[in-house]
Amino acid sequence: MSNWAAGWVYGRGLEFELEERFADVALKLARLLGASVEPRRGGFLVRVGTFPKVEGPDLSFVRGLFESAGSWGSKTVYVPSPEGFRSSLSELLAPFGAHYCAGGFFIRGEGANLFLHSLYDEEPEERSEFFFEKFLKFITGESWERTFFSYSLEEGALPPYKKRVSDSGFDLHLIRLVEKRGNLYFFDTGVRVSPPPGYYFDLVPRSSIFKSGFMLANSVGIIDMTYRGTVKVPLVKVDPEAPEPELPWRAVQLIPRRFYPLEGRQVATLDPTLRGEGGFGSTG
Repeated sequence: MSNWAAGWVYGRGLEFELEERFADVALKLARLLGASVEPRRGGFLVRVGTFPKVEGPDLSFVRGLFESAGSWGSKTVYVPSPEGFRSSLSELLAPFGAHYCAGGFFIRGEGANLFLHSLYDEEPEERSEFFFEKFLKFITGESWERTFFSYSLEEGALPPYKKRVSDSGFDLHLIRLVEKRGNLYFFDTGVRVSPPPGYYFDLVPRSSIFKSGFMLANSVGIIDMTYRGTVKVPLVKVDPEAPEPELPWRAVQLIPRRFYPLEGRQVATLDPTLRGEGGFGSTG
């Protein structure tokens, strides 16, 4: 049984209408609960035979409640509390500083921020796409449209991975050693990427790489938007006693960057500044 789907039913009832923006929810409720879904002008009519059994409310159940009948305002969220769930929801939402009022729980400030991250940051499959995209806009802090990059995998390669939506980069696995020259190692990921228009990737080490005795040989790699070869990774062994790495090894990550098509223009002199030609260490 899906606690997320149950949350939608407890939030809306056994029969309710959904707007077109929740078409994905209607399809999921039909699949998960066997709900009847009828197209209506501007949306769908959803019918469920009985209230689903909930085995201990969890954040998945809360996500369904929140999406179906909650509110998301400026630094404040509201989660309704169906009859019989107040005590368990109070305990579940306590870490976010929830306050019970008007038949539900209000969460404000940093608690609301933490609450939203707990619902969507690990990219759950059972969710409303409308609310998930709203969360993505929330964490970018600006006007934003959902964007995807494409990738292909050679045999044995593993897809780019990140645990949380808010993680900055996509981890890559090294899958084979291509060449070794002294303490320089050249690895291949077997992954080809195609960033969307206006983006390129930085290739940087994961923070845990220091434990391995290896470092990225070129500090930061640049994956231009037009490059279509596999992502290759040069590492230098800085600890002579470090063991040879076991493959596949999740050692590096891709960081998406915005591309700005600046052009150079030669001038006779540059505008003066207070710093002038002060170089290394000149600022203290």
